[in-house]
Amino acid sequence: MAYGAVDRKQAVPILGNLLIEATPGKVAVWGTDLEIEVSATASADVQVEGKTTIPARKLWEIWRSLPPGSVAEISAAGGRATIRSGPTRFSLTTLEPEGFPLTQGFEALVTVTLPATELKTLLERVHFAMAQQDVRYYLNGLLLEVGEGRLRAVGADGHRLALCDAKLVGNQGEILQAIVPRKAVGEVMRLGYGEAQEATLEIGAQALRVTTGDLRLVARLIEGRFPEYQRVIPDPEVWDKHVLVEREELRQALSRAAILANERYRSVRLSVTSGRLGIQSENAEHEQVEEDLEVDYEGPPIVIGFNVGYLIDAVSAIPGERVRLCLNDDNSSCLLLAETETACRYVVMPMRL
Repeated sequence: MAYGAVDRKQAVPILGNLLIEATPGKVAVWGTDLEIEVSATASADVQVEGKTTIPARKLWEIWRSLPPGSVAEISAAGGRATIRSGPTRFSLTTLEPEGFPLTQGFEALVTVTLPATELKTLLERVHFAMAQQDVRYYLNGLLLEVGEGRLRAVGADGHRLALCDAKLVGNQGEILQAIVPRKAVGEVMRLGYGEAQEATLEIGAQALRVTTGDLRLVARLIEGRFPEYQRVIPDPEVWDKHVLVEREELRQALSRAAILANERYRSVRLSVTSGRLGIQSENAEHEQVEEDLEVDYEGPPIVIGFNVGYLIDAVSAIPGERVRLCLNDDNSSCLLLAETETACRYVVMPMRL
């Protein structure tokens, strides 16, 4: 896990290494790129205490190359590390551990604990809506909001917004916000989560720390103020047209429509009439796909366009068997959520057809 935080560009040589420290009965490993630090500990038969740094990519590839169940021995001295496993022996160059930059002086403003699988699920349901390399740098991360008995995650890129809540026991304090960088969100999602494990989330003034089992991640927060997302995701009753449809049927139909969608605009046309949802897409070669779904809807017809990828992402993330599409007119956004609960909500802006 620590390898995920290592600086791939390796502009500073020490950042391309993992710090390894052996103490009685265990070994600890750290990786960092100065923005994210991931550490892990494991039980080990330690014969000599000490620490060193070893090239991360080479060590990772060595570990992956060993047969399953292999036992490896690592020793370091004189600027070299030796890795032995059965008849195989590797010798690598090391760097002095004193030059490895570890996070210092973290102080939490708020600490919450929740089942680790809930934290992972929360992030999985919203992470796809984060912007990528947007000049509005605060959109290139995920908003975490703690307070009022919940942990809320919000992602937005200016064309769509994803929001999901997880309940917290005993946290009724004032709301505290933190914007977590994209890479850190990905690494938190990759942390090893056991079914019975809990995750501890600590938010400081400039950093976030997540601990689960023997794994720990520390990440610098993005400075800035996240947009007032509440203004674009009001109560579902604000929309006057509500369409109920089987979630998996809708996801599959949208996936088929995406096959022939315009490669540049990725647009899909939704035509809603009483009891019917028509889905249509067309590309520059005038190739088309059309499909009709049965839905629960009684009201005036509406035709509206969306980015099909954005719809698929939202529908795939929504829990439950049925999806509710909330619409107003062909120029307004669409709210997507589960049929009976509002913990996860998704807003997608329309496209001109």
